[in-house]
Amino acid sequence: MSADPATSLAWPDDTRILHQTIKGDTCQDDEGRARPSILAEHGEKLVRIWSSEHGWYWGPNGGGYVGFDTAGIYTLKDAWSRTSHCGPEKMIEYHPAIYESQRDHERARTATDEPLALLQTRRWFLAYIPPGVVYDGEYYVWEDEPNDDPTPLGYHELVETDSESIVEWWDTHRVFLSQDEAREWGEARKHRWPDGWRVYSVPARGKLRTLAAGGPGAAKVLRGGES
Repeated sequence: MSADPATSLAWPDDTRILHQTIKGDTCQDDEGRARPSILAEHGEKLVRIWSSEHGWYWGPNGGGYVGFDTAGIYTLKDAWSRTSHCGPEKMIEYHPAIYESQRDHERARTATDEPLALLQTRRWFLAYIPPGVVYDGEYYVWEDEPNDDPTPLGYHELVETDSESIVEWWDTHRVFLSQDEAREWGEARKHRWPDGWRVYSVPARGKLRTLAAGGPGAAKVLRGGES
């Protein structure tokens, strides 16, 4: 049976699914339209089998109860074939096997609890040239300064002259998991940014912080770049 996108059952990669959900699958969406069964659509997903009754994962080949790092990895179809007989008192769950270790799993699970820290540097341009300032084709300088050796005006001098003329722009150079880490990195390189730099925190909802932490699917650009 082919699946209309509107009647497919989405299952995010980091979301567990319950034994009872598969057992009670009606193959219909909330509006009563037919859709593929959970096993038909997601049967090849790799999972770990969790027993809430015992508080442990199943080992490889259904052998005993073990911790996260030594748990067996099964396709959902295989996991279901081994556990379909279990009653609700076993409280079986299927956890997507997208993390290689308990450490990665816990890091991703707690990732959204804290903001990300952005190391940003300032660029600026003038909305208009302040009175008493001219542009000599290369720099902004004082109008009455000798032309043979003008002193280029930087951001801070222009702000003191006419703050309304300054338009700021902040470029993000790198993403960090903590403000302390970002500040340490910035302090060691602040000579590169005479117009200023800052650490700016942003909320990290969903998978954003997981990506920055190097979790599954992470874009290396978040952690790479300058050294």
